[in-house]
Amino acid sequence: MLTVLTVFFARQKTLSQRPKLVHRFRWGFLFFTLFYIGFFAQGQLSVVNIYTLFLAIWDGFSFNVCLLDPVIFILWVYTFISLFIWGRGLFCRWLCPFGELQEMAAWLGEKLRLCQIKVPDQSARALASPPDFDQVPYSDRLAGHVFLLSYTGGKAGRGGAL
Repeated sequence: MLTVLTVFFARQKTLSQRPKLVHRFRWGFLFFTLFYIGFFAQGQLSVVNIYTLFLAIWDGFSFNVCLLDPVIFILWVYTFISLFIWGRGLFCRWLCPFGELQEMAAWLGEKLRLCQIKVPDQSARALASPPDFDQVPYSDRLAGHVFLLSYTGGKAGRGGAL
């Protein structure tokens, strides 16, 4: 199925001239992603998968770690490569089961005429921007650093200052 998606993205300029076909393909792929990749194959990519890979590299890389869950491994490799070609849109809009579920729920809410909250643009930008690190009290930064050191067994933060 990833091959079909790759061909679709490679030919998106010509395919976009047929919006009905694109719409049908998109919804078919949404269902495939949600039900097969998401529910059946349990292929939800997350930061935990990256953390596991980094720990495997740290402890001496073994290919067996990648084979513990081949679906996740294949999706990560495909996502990593496609990120440099088409950007994050391919994963976020086509391969993420959470995004697919959210998109389907929004479509269903629209069809059922449920009230949707529109967040003003200014508020959305304020909520999306990261806080100024200088405004975080030193005690909170220290607590975060102590937590990080205890969580990683003292391996994190070597040579770094608070």
